[in-house]
Amino acid sequence: MTVFLAGEQELAEQMRLMIESLYCNVLYTGKIGTALIPKVLSNMLTCVHNLAMGEVFMIAKKAGVDMQTTFDCIRASSGNSFVFETGGPMLMQGTYDPSFSLALQCKDNRLGYQIAREQSTYRDSWSCDAGIQQGALQVRGRCSLLYRS
Repeated sequence: MTVFLAGEQELAEQMRLMIESLYCNVLYTGKIGTALIPKVLSNMLTCVHNLAMGEVFMIAKKAGVDMQTTFDCIRASSGNSFVFETGGPMLMQGTYDPSFSLALQCKDNRLGYQIAREQSTYRDSWSCDAGIQQGALQVRGRCSLLYRS
């Protein structure tokens, strides 16, 4: 697991050894409050990728292409990523990690949208993703899992 560490740099460096004894990867992000930003952005990329991956597998399946063949082809080409390599097999097998709820993803979507708006940056893909996740939350409820079979 990766941990983002923020705060006064001297104090953060003093704490780093202890934190590294608990976690594999510790990254210092800067002043207090900055650790939230890469965390939310990372979740955004994961969520957008998962939505696209689901659509890609559905298209391939309906077109008659074997799921494993689809996975192998994408894995060997420019569409590959860590998210695809870890989430693709779960998607194909229907075995999903239930550790992240739709409510948590929607909270991160709101935070990310707020960060982007404060920075006056584009947020088109985030808006699309957030709308899909919010719709799923309304249909499935706050306790629903982000990944479900």
